[in-house]
Amino acid sequence: MRSSCGGRRSAARSRRRGDGEPYVVEATLAPKVKFKDGKAKEATINWGEASAPMFIYPLIYAGTRFDNQTAVLGPEVVRMVNEFTMRRGES
Repeated sequence: MRSSCGGRRSAARSRRRGDGEPYVVEATLAPKVKFKDGKAKEATINWGEASAPMFIYPLIYAGTRFDNQTAVLGPEVVRMVNEFTMRRGES
């Protein structure tokens, strides 16, 4: 299998709006995707530092740590990468 995207850190930022005060959650990530025969077969997100308001930070910290240990979100990344590459191939 060939690996791609490993080692680069990216930043993600999300702003929550709705009832109450808006707040921002930021996290760094370094996704790693393994390809075979032109399709993604395996993926990890590799979460890094995160910042969030104190009332939500424990949830963000626990979720990113859990995913780093189990790669529970990996299959979803594989699905999204394959969907994206299929769409790009059609254009």
